[in-house]
Amino acid sequence: MKSERFHQFTLRFLGLSLAATGTAMLPPILRHTLSAYVYIDKSTIIAALYITAIAALSCGIVLFFNAARISRKIHQCNRADLKFACLTLSLVAIIGIFFLEIGARATLTPRQTLTGRDWWIQWHIDYARDHQTEDKAFLPRWEGMGEYNPKLGWILKPGYRDELLTVNQQGIRGDSPVPESKPLGEKRVLFLGDSFMLGLEVKDNEAAAHVLEDMLDGVRTINLSTPGYGTDQQYLTLKERGLKFNPDLVVIGANALSADRNLIPFQEQAKPFFELNNEELVLKNVPVPNYSLDELREQITAPPSYLCRLGSKCITELCENAPNSYKWKLYTRILDNLVADMNAINVPVMIVHIPFSPSLTPDPAESVLHNWADDKNVTFLAFREVYSTLTDAQRKEVYKYHLSPFGNRILAEAILTEIMKNSLLPCVGETSLASSD
Repeated sequence: MKSERFHQFTLRFLGLSLAATGTAMLPPILRHTLSAYVYIDKSTIIAALYITAIAALSCGIVLFFNAARISRKIHQCNRADLKFACLTLSLVAIIGIFFLEIGARATLTPRQTLTGRDWWIQWHIDYARDHQTEDKAFLPRWEGMGEYNPKLGWILKPGYRDELLTVNQQGIRGDSPVPESKPLGEKRVLFLGDSFMLGLEVKDNEAAAHVLEDMLDGVRTINLSTPGYGTDQQYLTLKERGLKFNPDLVVIGANALSADRNLIPFQEQAKPFFELNNEELVLKNVPVPNYSLDELREQITAPPSYLCRLGSKCITELCENAPNSYKWKLYTRILDNLVADMNAINVPVMIVHIPFSPSLTPDPAESVLHNWADDKNVTFLAFREVYSTLTDAQRKEVYKYHLSPFGNRILAEAILTEIMKNSLLPCVGETSLASSD
């Protein structure tokens, strides 16, 4: 009798544990479904995670409420039958895992089992194979637009020009050179971000920074945004390239991608990155190595088990997106230092969160940044809130993949509204607004 009660207790505890695990998995999986960025092949992973969570929850409920019946069945079996059942179940499990591994190897590429740095290295290797560009180690998605930089990883290529984008000889978007010495009476707004703040996919005069400049008299905008940049590279760009232009306001474009990029030492190319050591930022990977393709191949090894590496990837991504994870601590610490540096020279900072896809609900990055900005008294603009005020017809016109010309315009108008509301450019008032018609 005691043995049967012990088995019932054990089965109920196991069932409760499984049900609790499945229930605890569902909220972060849902958050991950809404926020995981486009470079991760997430559909297969998310489906597998949902199945695992629901299976755990279902099995836990069945075990908990049927513990007494299962316990009686166990005690009614003789020892030989019980051993045979256990061996059969073990064999079925081993065969199932074997065929799942075969299925994973047949349907997934090695890159789909990777995250972060390794994902990007494998991407470069695959790109070289598919495009017969074996002689190139630096293979940005924006091919030809960037060049290697030992301090920043890559920058826009000075003098680059295509049908949409012009880069001057200083590596700044636009055709005109920007003198380092600021003319008397001129105000300067420095833009730092990734391809969204750069205005990729629109013409120079349609990018938000240029549109803002056209809306204001006596204001020059300087767009040093660069595709693929994390907040770490934006901060380093500010120190290495931006401060010499004596900005009066710094506008930082941010999103969930920025936080993910901060964690890795390789994306479009090898890159600098920060680590937290006793809450202090420590710069790593500088000077940035300029790897050859052969050197990249040496850094990637075939996984002994696709299932194990896929499981590790799922756990890693879920942990990274937890509200108090290292990713968000690093993100806000970089912004702490950036704002502190600007406060020391009396230059205000505006953080602009631009979701990388249309959304009416805040993603984790927006929530973290909004709370941080409120705490630090930093101006914060959530582009999602502007997007949510538009009509359904207007929302369809905001995004291509990046922001459309219309999307860039309403972004510029929202930034202008924040500038005026918070007096971020004190000598620029409504009387100096240029005609924007």
